[in-house]
Amino acid sequence: PHFLKLAASDEEVACENPAAAGAPAEAAGFFKVLELARSAWSAEQVGESSGLLAAFRGSTQAQVRSAYLDLVTDLDRLVFFVAALRPYHQLASIAGDLAMCWLGKCLSHLIQEIEKLMVQLRQSRLEVMHASNTHLQDVAKRGLHSASSTEVRWMQGLRHINEVQLDDLHKAIAAQCTEILAATTLAREAELRSEARRGLEDVVAAFQSADFQARCGLALPDGLMEDMQQLGQSVAAGGDLVRMLPG
Repeated sequence: PHFLKLAASDEEVACENPAAAGAPAEAAGFFKVLELARSAWSAEQVGESSGLLAAFRGSTQAQVRSAYLDLVTDLDRLVFFVAALRPYHQLASIAGDLAMCWLGKCLSHLIQEIEKLMVQLRQSRLEVMHASNTHLQDVAKRGLHSASSTEVRWMQGLRHINEVQLDDLHKAIAAQCTEILAATTLAREAELRSEARRGLEDVVAAFQSADFQARCGLALPDGLMEDMQQLGQSVAAGGDLVRMLPG
């Protein structure tokens, strides 16, 4: 259910029934299947009905089986937290970077969870891929003619795994997390306030310039001159940016 929510467009999410947004029944069913598999795969010997290759059913592969289930669990949790970022992304698109600073505490928690899961996900993936590559080498040593049809399909499936691309995606997500955290710091908030203050100073200076006054073809609205003078005084005095704006 979390993958479906992440893949949905903003319009689809907006039309979603809030009472069913969490899809608790579907999520519970998914985790129940995972727990049943974990219980069954923790045995020393796993049966053919598990869907695993014979090479991964023995007691020596118990850790690899556990790592595979950890991989699935962590991937699902990662998608859950990434999907949870959507409302913050929409708000930041509307309100700008300053909104990111105001939402810093909430965003920081989500990003920390994502960073933690990224580390766990990569560790599980490397463990599973190491075991897979080891078995692939064993099959190659025996000769492909001795491989069963199930092993052949398994080897064909491995061609769809691009570890270089996965590493690049890991780095890209980590970089995005760092960028988001940097955008929510107090230093960034101070920087944004300073930029806003300079922008207001430029507006006041331009408004009060003789060139602007000369180019105004229409008479200025009543009270506008006084408002701009007050704004200039507030900027010079270092007042609250929100209260500076004329009501």
